[in-house]
Amino acid sequence: MVSAQLADSTNFSIYYSSPQKLIIAGVDVAGIRYLDHDVLIQLSGLTPGREIEVPGTEITTAIKKLWEQGLFSDVKVTATKIVGNRVWLEIYLQERPRMSEVNYYGVTKSEKDDITGKVLLLKGSQITDNQINNAQRLIRNIFLEKGFLNTDVNIVQRDDTTQTNSVILDIYVDKKEKVRVQNVIIHGNKEVNEVVLERAMKKTNAKKLRNFFKTKKFLDDKFSEDKVNLVKKYNEKGYRDAVIVRDTVYPAEEENRVNVEIWLEEGNKYFFRDIKWIGNTVYPAEYLTNVLGIKKGDVFDQKLLDKRLTSDDDAVSNVYLDNGYLFFQLDPVEVNVMQDSIDFEMRILEGKQATIKNIGIAGNTKTHEHVARRELYTYPG
Repeated sequence: MVSAQLADSTNFSIYYSSPQKLIIAGVDVAGIRYLDHDVLIQLSGLTPGREIEVPGTEITTAIKKLWEQGLFSDVKVTATKIVGNRVWLEIYLQERPRMSEVNYYGVTKSEKDDITGKVLLLKGSQITDNQINNAQRLIRNIFLEKGFLNTDVNIVQRDDTTQTNSVILDIYVDKKEKVRVQNVIIHGNKEVNEVVLERAMKKTNAKKLRNFFKTKKFLDDKFSEDKVNLVKKYNEKGYRDAVIVRDTVYPAEEENRVNVEIWLEEGNKYFFRDIKWIGNTVYPAEYLTNVLGIKKGDVFDQKLLDKRLTSDDDAVSNVYLDNGYLFFQLDPVEVNVMQDSIDFEMRILEGKQATIKNIGIAGNTKTHEHVARRELYTYPG
């Protein structure tokens, strides 16, 4: 709101019927205890020396900019004096209250510690609507991760009568019961037994009589992991094109239970066919094939292939590394996929054999270095 009149005066009662061009001669900020006045003036855009229209869009824009900060519960702009074509303005701002205390209800001490570690509600900080909404979301997510899918979080502000413009936050958490999985229903599994697939989904088990007291709570992130594990299980059995087409989670008939349904396409079952070794000069192909341990006609298994190439203690890579070929590289490439069979080229870059240059001994305060070196089985070169 801006009130002013054309005559030189400090007593205003006339509102302009048409916009007037005025130069801002000075700006005061009122109602603020903690924020920098100069910063607020710059933020508003109502800086001394600027020409504005009264009434006009400049005042409206300034008020909007200040509102958008989310720090104020009231914003006003008034003209306090006009001399000729110069105007003095006052920006009145009512700061949002600051938090003096926060209380939690419906949670244990450990849960409270978990919340305070993840939700930053600092004493003395201003309380905004966005901050309240963000705190509710974060607190609810904390309990969602623990299986409490129906958690309600209610944050109540009440005035702190012992401090000016301060509020106390009371946070009420109603966790309700954990939501657990009643049934896992899989569609499209023609070649792989449902029991095998359920075992692959270790974190989203269905409630059967055999595990009635161990029913898994439903966690969305764990469900995502289990869907990946489900596809990996198919890959291990040769179905490298297996894919989950869609899935859904919906309430079961029993309270606080959900059903999980998954639709998948298995694709074809694949087998290893020809495996050729390229770039190997240190070891013959026959030896590397024996180390690999995968024969023509074996069911394609990506996990097994990775283990035999790199992960196992006696993997192909370790045969080279144990012989000093520290710069060895191996790239398995699918060169041909025919119907249900896959041909591989194992492309090897052996690199130079590394040798020991120097051996340093440190920390020997009681034993002489030459005595320690006598016990070594490796020497420079």
